[in-house]
Amino acid sequence: MIAVKSLLIAQTYNFHNYSVEDNLAQSTVLSLCQTKDGLIWIGTNGGGVSKYDGKTFVTLNETDSLVNNTVFSITELKNGNILFGTNGGLSVYNGRKFINYTDKKGLTHNRVFKTIEENDGTIWIATAKGVCQLMGSKILPVSIDTVLDKAGVFSIYCDEKHNNVWFGTIGFGIFIYNKDTKTIKKINTSSGLNDNLVWFIKADHYGDIYIGTNGGARKVINNGKIEKLNVPSGDNFSFNDIVYDSKQHIWFETNEGIIKSNGLSSRKINEKNGLPGNFILCGLVDFEGNLWFGTKGSGVSKFGNQAFQTYTKRDSLPNDYIQAVYSDSKHNLWVALREKGVVKIIGHTDKIRYFYDFENITKKSLSDNEVYSITEDNRGDVIFATNRGLDVFDGIKFHNYFKKDGLIDDKINYVLCDHEGVTWIA
Repeated sequence: MIAVKSLLIAQTYNFHNYSVEDNLAQSTVLSLCQTKDGLIWIGTNGGGVSKYDGKTFVTLNETDSLVNNTVFSITELKNGNILFGTNGGLSVYNGRKFINYTDKKGLTHNRVFKTIEENDGTIWIATAKGVCQLMGSKILPVSIDTVLDKAGVFSIYCDEKHNNVWFGTIGFGIFIYNKDTKTIKKINTSSGLNDNLVWFIKADHYGDIYIGTNGGARKVINNGKIEKLNVPSGDNFSFNDIVYDSKQHIWFETNEGIIKSNGLSSRKINEKNGLPGNFILCGLVDFEGNLWFGTKGSGVSKFGNQAFQTYTKRDSLPNDYIQAVYSDSKHNLWVALREKGVVKIIGHTDKIRYFYDFENITKKSLSDNEVYSITEDNRGDVIFATNRGLDVFDGIKFHNYFKKDGLIDDKINYVLCDHEGVTWIA
């Protein structure tokens, strides 16, 4: 008998999850950065910043002179100093001590969401009220647009090729400032954005710019056209951050887990796949290609870019006792289960087929539900060694062979087809 059923695939990713039990400063992670010395810096929501050397976490906070314990952003400058944008100002760390800046020292607002350094050394600071620049040891407010100057600016992207600086705001969309002409271009819901609260603006390997908002994401291609992304339920999620791995896959961090995309197809990754929580706030690709994800309330996860695809009884297998596994030339996976026949997991689909024996062998089914070995011959037929005979499946029906057909015994322990096309039966 053959039965077809959809299979719910449980793909478990190899996440290594860190929490306060591992000495992480706090369980909500707002920002991630790896510095040139290889340290991973983790900014938290109220616990300060933790640095991780691969073995232990060391935390720096207000008692160490960090200006505030809520750290929205971390940026390493070309000179090796590290900027921490916090809820109470900007901290500059030179490896020994902090130098702090607040509204008393030039900031337009003490809430600093983002910092970024251009190739020419210009350092931009995005605050809850417009933008500033750090020039030497001084903070200078930058007046660009009457709306932008009063807006909360959460994200910055520097397009060095066109000498543009993109500012993503909280509620007013995006302002694109050209440094040569001193002009402003605006992108908002009227021009194609799906929400005016902009969490990130980042470019991929091809120069296309991705925009994450509180209600979905968009892509701006080179000609300036705004495109909707081919991701599942995209406009229903908050897209909080984005990272690109070495294989040019895109990883979106959302409030409903992670979406991994190759531009054509996407896969959702969440708690079912090994994440400690579904609300992902930030991401990072380290020097070794590992991906790090900061969560809301569940610590930080490190992913080595490997995945285990697990099939169990919960995923519609008859049982969890596996006696033999074989992958055929059509990329189908054949699984023999103790006393439950054979399952065929159809390649590149979410369907499985069950193969059972009938009491009436003349119906040409599987001879017995106890299958010990599986192989494929040079014609592409799949051969099963069972407790009660040898079965050859040609893709449509079974051909059964027993002792009366020339076998030494009906119980077949193992079967193998060699490179010359000879089938060996033990």
